[in-house]
Amino acid sequence: MIRLVYNYCIYVYMFLAFAAGLFLFYRTRLYPALVSSKEALDYLLIGDYGHEFSYQSEDELGALCSEIEELRLKLIEEKKRQWENREDLRKINAAFAHDMRTPITVMKGYTEFLLKYIPQGKISREQLLEKLELLLRQQDRLYEFSRTMTNIRNLEMREPESKRCCPGE
Repeated sequence: MIRLVYNYCIYVYMFLAFAAGLFLFYRTRLYPALVSSKEALDYLLIGDYGHEFSYQSEDELGALCSEIEELRLKLIEEKKRQWENREDLRKINAAFAHDMRTPITVMKGYTEFLLKYIPQGKISREQLLEKLELLLRQQDRLYEFSRTMTNIRNLEMREPESKRCCPGE
C-alpha cells in the first residue's frame, strides 16, 4: 500500500500544483481582464460611451482590451458624425421650408387680392394680367426650387460606382 502511495504520489502533487497554478493564473491574469471587458462591453451595449476602458497588459488580453477601447472611441466619432449629419439635415429642412413659404405667401396675398377686388370690378384688365404673371413667376420659382431639391437629394442618394480602366484600352 505504501508502495502504491509512493509511486502515485508524484502524480497527485503534479495535479495539485497544476490546479493551484491554473487557479492563480485565472485569478491574477484572466479574471480582471474578463471582468473589465464585460463591464466595458455592457456600457457599450447600452450606448454609454463615456466610460473609458483601461486594462494595461502586454499580452493578448491587453491587446483585446485595447481594441475594445479603440472600438469605443470609433463609436463616439460615429455618433458625433451622425449628430452633425442630423443637424445639417435640420438646417437644410429649415431653409427649404423658409424658401417655400416666401413664394407661397406672395401667391396667397395676390390670390386674396384678386378674390376681393375682381368681383367688385376695381381691377383693370392690365392689373389682372400683371398679378397673374406675378403668380405664374412665383409658381415657376417654386417648381424650380422643388426640382433643385430633388436633384440634390438624388445626388446624396447616389452610390459611388467603380469601373476598372486600364491604360491603352
